[in-house]
Amino acid sequence: LKKAHEENFKVGIRLQSVVKNTVPEWLIEKYNPPVAMLSSGQRLTVVAPWDDNVRREFEAFIREFGKQGFQDDPAFAWASIHGIGLALGEEFDLPERDVRNLEKVAGLTHEKFEAWVLGRLNAWADAFGDKAYKLGWVGGEHLGAPDYDDVAANAIRPAHRAGANRAGQRTPGGPHV
Repeated sequence: LKKAHEENFKVGIRLQSVVKNTVPEWLIEKYNPPVAMLSSGQRLTVVAPWDDNVRREFEAFIREFGKQGFQDDPAFAWASIHGIGLALGEEFDLPERDVRNLEKVAGLTHEKFEAWVLGRLNAWADAFGDKAYKLGWVGGEHLGAPDYDDVAANAIRPAHRAGANRAGQRTPGGPHV
């Protein structure tokens, strides 16, 4: 932020948190959450973000991040809220074969999925408060398996209607809305 002020530019954050090498080792050691490999050419291994312990720790981290006040700095322009997908594990899109594998080996269910998405959106919205307009959801309303689309939409749409439409949305390769 100091350099941004000195050189008159804006900064943001893309906090990755699903791909195994971006999840703190202590969290994996302490809770041993489910992991699974995605079918991408990058052979990404993801830590189940819907695991109760992973969710709780990540949401607490985001709220603590908000207490630091970065979002109040005029040079801090944005933060991305990530989902899960083949593009470095961030975008909110997965082929149906990966969804089925996550159900089988990583405990993905409709209920856990919806709680994870809502928990993530709410943690970021809480952390940013009246600066939530600086948030952008990375992905859309479709997970890739049609039977999860309603879960995704049900989680994302209320956040937009309830004021988190103050948060932008970016679909893979698309603009913020």
